[in-house]
Amino acid sequence: MSTLGTEQLLAKKFTRLELSDEWSGTMGNLAEVFMIIIYGESGEGKTEFCYQLAKELSRFGNVKWMGYETGHAASIQDGVARNSLKGLPITWDDPWDEKPKDKKAIDAFVPPADMPMSKNINANRLFIALYLQMSKAKSAKYWFLDSADATGFTEQQVLWLWAQFKKKKGVIYIAHGEGKKPLKAVSRAIEFYGDAGIVVKSFIARPLKSRFGGFKPRVVFEDKARELDPLFFEKIDEANKNQAPKKKKKEKAPKVTD
Repeated sequence: MSTLGTEQLLAKKFTRLELSDEWSGTMGNLAEVFMIIIYGESGEGKTEFCYQLAKELSRFGNVKWMGYETGHAASIQDGVARNSLKGLPITWDDPWDEKPKDKKAIDAFVPPADMPMSKNINANRLFIALYLQMSKAKSAKYWFLDSADATGFTEQQVLWLWAQFKKKKGVIYIAHGEGKKPLKAVSRAIEFYGDAGIVVKSFIARPLKSRFGGFKPRVVFEDKARELDPLFFEKIDEANKNQAPKKKKKEKAPKVTD
């Protein structure tokens, strides 16, 4: 157990990400390492939001996208092209495509005594593979797990993994939602124990929980968002209208008389 006095705690240094203005309002004073969850119902824009977030985080370190749901699908290719991710330090994994060297490493791995295992053998293999990848000396700084639902990981596994890497990595879970809550129990646990929970609905990302501040909604795709949630934009458009500087009336030129 490590104990600090108040003055010592306040003097402790934490690295913060200097996010661009368009992101700091939503993500707040984001620490270099974190665990967050982004969720929403199908077709509401959560994956698109994550592509955009991956682009922003790639400014601060390598990014790894674990495609538990889609692997190397055409939809992922389209998302990469649509968000101009080419040339950025982002790599894309299909965790289900177990190569011979991966199989050998997983089979030879002796789990630590405290590593939790589930009754799902496939989920355990995925969990071990992820742990081995994240443990590599030059592994990525930021990890997108798409999705928490598809991994089959248990709440105990998620918490154990975070305990191993909470001083080194940023972990972003993508999950299915139901209304304003994650759909599955494991995803609700991630939101409860994690640093932030962001729900994406109608192509608008809304932080519902954040330990770093930043509760400003972010529009993921404006044309679609305006179509699905016009009321959201009424207030914005009215505010912009009121803030717009009024045009000065042109002064009439004085009449010239003889």
